[in-house]
Amino acid sequence: ICSESAKFIKTNLDYQNVKELAVRDGLTGLYNYRHFQEMLSYTVAHSDRYDEKASLVLIDIDDLTYVNDTYGHQAGDSVLSFVGKVLVESLRKIDISARYGGDEFAVILPNTNKRGSLIVAQKIKNSIKNMPFRFKGEECEITLSIGISTYPENAPNNETLIEKADRALYESKDQGKDKVVHYQDLSLEELGT
Repeated sequence: ICSESAKFIKTNLDYQNVKELAVRDGLTGLYNYRHFQEMLSYTVAHSDRYDEKASLVLIDIDDLTYVNDTYGHQAGDSVLSFVGKVLVESLRKIDISARYGGDEFAVILPNTNKRGSLIVAQKIKNSIKNMPFRFKGEECEITLSIGISTYPENAPNNETLIEKADRALYESKDQGKDKVVHYQDLSLEELGT
């Protein structure tokens, strides 16, 4: 009985490990894009049900191509891992951080309004800027451009929420990078209307 129980426990643990690997990015340890999409849908549905707000933060590492070209792709991978670690350390347990793709990250902030999302985004940006990144003895400054949108006032669904946060992210880059921009703060001229 003990032998069979041990086999069952090991099989169950192996299954849990494989399941966890299927939703995690191998480089950063954050959730992957597919799991992010599932969690965003869940968060929007939960916000509707409980009449709460939720914010989406999209983050882009500024000039990662320069790091790759100057120090090599291994340095770029180290930067991605470094940013992932800082995200985990900067967020609440209920927040969901994911590698969105390439050098972009996404953070879902349940039960968080515009003001709260701006505070979290600034904290992330400052943590990266104030924590020196070193690769093989060389120090390089890492900065982030960040775009935010809040549900439901900026978007009626999760697809539009992503579009609006992405628009704010591009505005952050257009303003010279290393900025935090909330979609609600964009002017009509910036929105192209």
